[in-house]
Amino acid sequence: GLTTLGQVAAVDKNTLIQQVGRVGGQLHDWVNGKDSRPVWPLYPPPAERVAQILDIENRQEVIIQILGKLCAQLADRLRSTTSQAQRLTLRLEDETGCQAYTQQYNRPLKDTHRLYQAAEQLLTQLWQGQPLLEIELVAEALQPIARGQLSLWSSRSRGQIEQAMAAIHSRYGVQAVSMASQLDDTGRFAQMILAAEGRFSW
Repeated sequence: GLTTLGQVAAVDKNTLIQQVGRVGGQLHDWVNGKDSRPVWPLYPPPAERVAQILDIENRQEVIIQILGKLCAQLADRLRSTTSQAQRLTLRLEDETGCQAYTQQYNRPLKDTHRLYQAAEQLLTQLWQGQPLLEIELVAEALQPIARGQLSLWSSRSRGQIEQAMAAIHSRYGVQAVSMASQLDDTGRFAQMILAAEGRFSW
């Protein structure tokens, strides 16, 4: 005979449990503002997920192969968004339902090799060899990859450049070739170019 939330809130919780079971106690908590379920935001933080539906399969070599394929797909997704993941979740679905295992990482995941290492460890924790219907990998807690100025030269190639410049200087003189970083200003650079062409002198 209860038709409003106020009427449900006014009834004793144990009475509801006796009448309709555990769901009655849960309903009583909810109408009184008590909810132990985790709060999910309306707009969840970005995550990248890949999944593979299977014919019922439990051969380990097939599962490992599929896991490697999913890791490669996930790495491509992260690369396309220039992101890296701090958390990885493996979700397995079988005939009895779904189970998931999540791991947080101090060193972010972004390439196929690291993703596969992490996913294989999760699979070891979670999979007991039962036939699977679906495998899903979810990369979460995404962060942008820090961008930095790239160097054109490695330390080795820079040493080779300096050796080549020393050989040119000994054969053609110090003014034959210079590094732009050693010039005082761009005007000096222009003077050197024009002088080499015979159009400028100082």
